[in-house]
Amino acid sequence: MVNFKHLGKLSSNKFLWVVEKRIKKSIRKNYDLKKDVKLVVFDDLSEYVLRSVIKTPFEMIRKSKSFFGVKNIDETIFENKKLGDFLKKNKAFVVLPWTLDHEIILFMKNMSKIKEKKKYIKLLKDVLEEEIIEYAKLRGLSYTKIKKSDEKEFLDKLGNKHAETKFSLVKSVGVLREIDS
Repeated sequence: MVNFKHLGKLSSNKFLWVVEKRIKKSIRKNYDLKKDVKLVVFDDLSEYVLRSVIKTPFEMIRKSKSFFGVKNIDETIFENKKLGDFLKKNKAFVVLPWTLDHEIILFMKNMSKIKEKKKYIKLLKDVLEEEIIEYAKLRGLSYTKIKKSDEKEFLDKLGNKHAETKFSLVKSVGVLREIDS
């Protein structure tokens, strides 16, 4: 049994279904993953979701974060020259275990200074970090939590008091990015 304020009590299977459904919808809505696309993957969770949930035929290139000199999955990844050059050379996209929490923190830190990059797939963009932690645990996969920061602490406090706030914030981020582009 899983219990989240915004979802209530759910069986493990129902929870997994809800998270996977949200991931599928987000991928369909935000990315045009065509057959035989090349995807660079850093972690087991992203690989599992792509193979078991998305199920689009694609070529997977498994690389470690350290291969590109990436320490954390955060806003610094978008400016990583070695990764950018690799994606360009291989005509590939990188799949990030990027949650709803990541998206809000990125916006809070940069207030829309960072333009959306077309070569980056934010796989878990519509799923809360706490949900992904539980999802990974239930699937027997690992997930690295977002590094603590003032923005993350603020977001967690806000989410603890009003669970739906994070979902509202990420929708607002999307609207503001559309206006800015």
